[in-house]
Amino acid sequence: MRTYSFNQRVANPNAEPPPAVTEAQLSNWKLLEVFQRRLQPLLDKAPPTPTEQDPRRKLLPADYFSMLLFGLLNPALQTTRALCAATAWQRMQAEVCGRTVSMGSFSEMQHLVDPELLAGLLRSCAAEAQPVFGEERVRAYVLELIAVDGTLLPALPRMAWALWQDSKHRAGKLHLELAVWRDVPVAFTVTEGNGAERAVWQEKLRAGVCYVNDRHYSHD
Repeated sequence: MRTYSFNQRVANPNAEPPPAVTEAQLSNWKLLEVFQRRLQPLLDKAPPTPTEQDPRRKLLPADYFSMLLFGLLNPALQTTRALCAATAWQRMQAEVCGRTVSMGSFSEMQHLVDPELLAGLLRSCAAEAQPVFGEERVRAYVLELIAVDGTLLPALPRMAWALWQDSKHRAGKLHLELAVWRDVPVAFTVTEGNGAERAVWQEKLRAGVCYVNDRHYSHD
């Protein structure tokens, strides 16, 4: 199982401290509530792990995933430190994570949860999306139009699996398939930065789908 972590910036001891974040700056509480309702049935079906059954474990997968999404939805929380500090607020504990979360507990959870839970939720939501783009007469002939591309994701030097240029420069690569008519991602794979985009795409080819790729994917 691959593990991932926030990779914003390495703190500069000489830099000015970021502006303080207030609870009033945070938003998207309702969207988080919808996410939690969709996620919980998947968590209920998943077999409990030994760490979840440990009575000393206070931060559970639902809380961890909620914090991850809430951090992405609120740019004011620029770092993992800021996200964990925000858990001291009463509304954060009531609607996001249930309790104050330390950086150590938050960081540890990336090794304990299965990212496939989130991937399954994303695929489920994508399957429900209806066409929002393109002429109906064109969609009648091209039932599924998929745009494919890859993008590098900067990684921390300690993420040894994320091979890219050398030991000091690490990166993962996101291989994404976007359903153009429905404007939603339908397939996504993360590999090391050196991962071959064409090889990953070929593993996912589906009959009856029209793919749009750049020339890097061509055999010519």
